[in-house]
Amino acid sequence: MKISKLIWILALVSFSSTLNAQNDFSLDEIAFDNPGNLKMRVHYPSKDSVPLPLVVVLHGCGQTAESVAELTGWNQMADYYGFVVLYPQQKWTNNTSLCFNWFQKEDISKNMGEAASIYHMIRALIAKQSVDSQRVYITGLSAGAAMGIALLADYPNLFQAGAFFAGGAYGIAQNPGEAFKTLQGKRSPEVSDLLEFVRSQNPNYKEQYPKISIWQGKKDHIVNPKNATIILQQWAAIHQIDTIADIQISNFKDIVGIQYSGYNNSQNQTQIKLYLIDHLGHQILIAPGEQSYKGGKTGTFGVDRGFHSTFQVAQDFGLVPVSP
Repeated sequence: MKISKLIWILALVSFSSTLNAQNDFSLDEIAFDNPGNLKMRVHYPSKDSVPLPLVVVLHGCGQTAESVAELTGWNQMADYYGFVVLYPQQKWTNNTSLCFNWFQKEDISKNMGEAASIYHMIRALIAKQSVDSQRVYITGLSAGAAMGIALLADYPNLFQAGAFFAGGAYGIAQNPGEAFKTLQGKRSPEVSDLLEFVRSQNPNYKEQYPKISIWQGKKDHIVNPKNATIILQQWAAIHQIDTIADIQISNFKDIVGIQYSGYNNSQNQTQIKLYLIDHLGHQILIAPGEQSYKGGKTGTFGVDRGFHSTFQVAQDFGLVPVSP
């Protein structure tokens, strides 16, 4: 198969652009090292106190900062609870489908390419004293999820936690052909290899790796749900825990079809959370509304089942109260 056709197929890895997107972004010119040639958009909440927590949101293929903000409702959540949202944005010159290049070694390795650009964006916000360096979190959708997982692998001491929707394990694909097989669920590296992919980026790192939550629709025909299991295996190995759930809830928060599993360390602290959603394709769960625990936009990639996944991620990050 030709590379051009593969890239076109990769464009399907998209929570695609939505219309009438929110445009409440700062246009401040913040200098940062940019080896990956990315754009930087920031949403600051109407809060006076600084520094504030930071959530980094990575879009899927075909998206922009505006469209992913509207789909997920992160800006609305930030205004209610007081945190900054950073949206790294891909350029057409890097990838004609606006995918982050999660399948290119030169873009996912530590201090290289797109991963390094995102790292330097975060450091620039910290230097500006608008962001608390001890409260940095990252989330992503699809190709953005895979790139977000790469950031955790490359810079584990920078992030407190990450949450990823329909993503792929770090290092599982290093060219477009391997990426295509990954999407189909046809790549299953040994756990020892999955562990080495991450460890190789920081071979002398001895501290705790960030907590992670994995979100996957069980009817996703773009990113095969097997990838959620592979991410679980990789990060359980990183955290030195097993893949037998310590907590299981069939209908999480009384929502039928959301299956939650929690994986704890020896101190009974949950290091990995897995959310599997019945009858959900390449989509996220949102709950439109103006309340502090609602938001997002319905459409092809946003499904209203009375559960706002963005709010749940913000809870998992410790940014909002446990109950609305």
